[in-house]
Amino acid sequence: MQLTDANLSLSLVRSYWQKADLDWAYPSYQRPYNWLIYTRSGRGYVELEGRRLKLLPGSMVVVPLNRECHYHCTEPMEIGACAFTLQMSPGVDVFDLYRVPDNPVAVTDEQLFRDVIEAEQKPGGTLLAMGAVLRLLAPLLDVSTTRGESGQDEVRMQKVLSYIDRHLTNLDMTDLASQLGFSDGHFSRWFNNVMGCLLSVM
Repeated sequence: MQLTDANLSLSLVRSYWQKADLDWAYPSYQRPYNWLIYTRSGRGYVELEGRRLKLLPGSMVVVPLNRECHYHCTEPMEIGACAFTLQMSPGVDVFDLYRVPDNPVAVTDEQLFRDVIEAEQKPGGTLLAMGAVLRLLAPLLDVSTTRGESGQDEVRMQKVLSYIDRHLTNLDMTDLASQLGFSDGHFSRWFNNVMGCLLSVM
């Protein structure tokens, strides 16, 4: 499922309910999509970048894409999980820019999560699910912080590399610079600073 507007593209990969007991401990892994996790009951946590995202009853967290994480259950749980991407431009996900909070955010309406997970069983369920995901993400983004300049450089570089990949046979320094709103000179200095090498475009 995908929803696109001028600035954002939401794709829902999959969603489900899951029961987890004390043996529930996924090995560390990275996924190419974000996980929105709602804890209906029980307790646990996700190890992420040296932090612990708490999984507490009646609350939710986002586990960002492409980051090493490890799941643990400390009390038998029932969770709802939704895998998604929310891209601002090709290759740049919103959660590349934002650092999610360690503490979960309360879910005031569990029906939103049911709408996401049970979407395939309802007429118009896809649009209902997408609207529910956006409503669930809003309070999480409100309490998230930006990743700072280094995170912005990473996102900018992803945008540039995505552009290069799509235009490999017809590259131009001015086109690359315009992807970030930079002049040719500023782009060249930025690229050299971030990548540690000079960019040569024919």
